[in-house]
Amino acid sequence: GAGMGKTILKNTDDNYIFNLNTGDCTGLTIKDLTLKSEENTATLLKVGSKADCSGLTLENVAFEGGKYGIYLSNDADPAVNALAENILIDNCQFSGMPYAGIYAQRGAITVTGSTFEDISADGTAAGILFDTGYFDGKSYDLTITDSSFKNITGTKADDKATGGVSITGTGTVDSFTLTNNRFEGNTYDLHIGKVNGTPTFNATTIYGNGDINIYIPGEDAK
Repeated sequence: GAGMGKTILKNTDDNYIFNLNTGDCTGLTIKDLTLKSEENTATLLKVGSKADCSGLTLENVAFEGGKYGIYLSNDADPAVNALAENILIDNCQFSGMPYAGIYAQRGAITVTGSTFEDISADGTAAGILFDTGYFDGKSYDLTITDSSFKNITGTKADDKATGGVSITGTGTVDSFTLTNNRFEGNTYDLHIGKVNGTPTFNATTIYGNGDINIYIPGEDAK
């Protein structure tokens, strides 16, 4: 596109703007545009569970409205386990969703230089929701650096996943890195697990994020 705010792709129903549902999306780059929805049930960018999407890059893209900005699914039955390595989200903006800026059921994901703002719901609201419950025996990395999470507000409950960054399910995260980010005005900054259990982390690196509040279901917010 010509740039964020200059090239605008807009929908007015509850479907998708981009639906990469099957096949090979390896190495695809989407950049310099705005994806906008007037319906709060729409998905702006869906990557289906049957799509190989390793090397997918989103750069300088604004996601406005819809239920999800990006939905990376792994809900096929039986599971397909399509490839999803080295996914990069760079300098993107997410705002106005009633559920999640990014909802990932699979994928080794790096988010850098991005903003998540004004995502709210009477229920779960998350900037990034990394759901290990769909990993189907695989494990993935999640790296978040130099990004901001502001006014991510939702329900406080052990069966919800509200948080600027929320990691749920009982699967395995190979490596979780959260460095040099800014958190402000969120119900919780970091939410780990739900009432049915918490993920396993093989490695974690967390620093430079200021005084963040962390919620683990069954425990008080810290």
